[in-house]
Amino acid sequence: MRQAKKKKSIRTSISLFLEKSLLWYFSLRAKTRRPQGRCGKILVVRTDGLGDYILWLSVEQKIREQYQDKHMELLFDKRKPTPQLARYDRVIDSFLSVHIVTWKRFLSVFQMYRRSYDVIIQPVYSRLAFTDILVFAAKASERITIDSNGQFFASKAEWKWSDRGYDRIVPCQKGTRHELIRCAELARGLGVKNCRASLPDMSRIFLPSGQTLPVSATPGYRMVFPSASWKGKMWEAEKFAAVIQWMLETFEDAVYLCGDAQDVSVCQRIIHMIHPMYRKRLSILAGRLDLAQLAQMIQKAAFVFGNDTGAVHLATAYRIKAAAVVAEREIGRFFPYEIQCPQQEAYIPVCIHQQGISCSRCLLRGEQVCRYKKNMTDTVHCISSIQPENVIQVLREL
Repeated sequence: MRQAKKKKSIRTSISLFLEKSLLWYFSLRAKTRRPQGRCGKILVVRTDGLGDYILWLSVEQKIREQYQDKHMELLFDKRKPTPQLARYDRVIDSFLSVHIVTWKRFLSVFQMYRRSYDVIIQPVYSRLAFTDILVFAAKASERITIDSNGQFFASKAEWKWSDRGYDRIVPCQKGTRHELIRCAELARGLGVKNCRASLPDMSRIFLPSGQTLPVSATPGYRMVFPSASWKGKMWEAEKFAAVIQWMLETFEDAVYLCGDAQDVSVCQRIIHMIHPMYRKRLSILAGRLDLAQLAQMIQKAAFVFGNDTGAVHLATAYRIKAAAVVAEREIGRFFPYEIQCPQQEAYIPVCIHQQGISCSRCLLRGEQVCRYKKNMTDTVHCISSIQPENVIQVLREL
């Protein structure tokens, strides 16, 4: 066991050294890595999560119009399901998936080294060092990003290295602002006039018609997402069960438990906590839907409820009522929504969080670890302190 930990530590150290070296080298050489002539292509880097991509749809069409004579390509992380939905996005012309974790990510550097673009746009406010390495490895006439908060760089030196590789850094408001605000700021920096923060728009994502779904449900059902990308922000299963029990007692429609294949176990736990007389209206869809099928299901739902996941943002993009249990570390950045179009306010998802807690916005202050939880795989304190009756009261008002 001790020897295995030692080997893992050595591999991690080597990996971090390679990453740091590549960032230093490619950021230094970036402004000399130019294509010969115009390529007619632009690249938008979206290696973050599904929710980030959905929020990006609030400005994607407007930015596309700024480069209407160019071939637009999106860069995704191979681990994420986002391309399953992006493949139906009529605004983009193609997408490219790369590795940004494990040792395979270093092969992605060589993959990008052979590519050329007129413009590369890195729209992420909290940039990752390795994603910037990929941006600098490709040849580009211009590289543009938004002013970063430097949150995920290992040091200020690496942050400075990263900044020096860009030709243009779009200024933005300092402090905590919603991602929709950041998207609008970037769009204005790229030349989109009078761009305001608005809700994401799914109207240009045309899902295939006639796609077979594993269930044939009457529209009006509820969809619940009891899992999340990180276990620390997962509200406890027994609390979800209490809220779902209330849904089944209050409404006559079906409730579907959704998520990935790895979420089936938590869905089964929830079902076992529901009164047997209501279980016939409760079904597990976790692991049975790809992202396009999930989007089709959400379009016909009456309501979407869950943890802080991309599904809640997806529901909002389809103008379906939604609510999410959110950790205080995310407040201000992703929830609650902050838009500048009053006519859309009726569709803003409800953010349920523990207001007034002393450790609020810990991540934004640089506290990577929850001060109340030694094991970060446990539900963080700000979420576990939210009680089912509080959530039910909020949902009742909806």
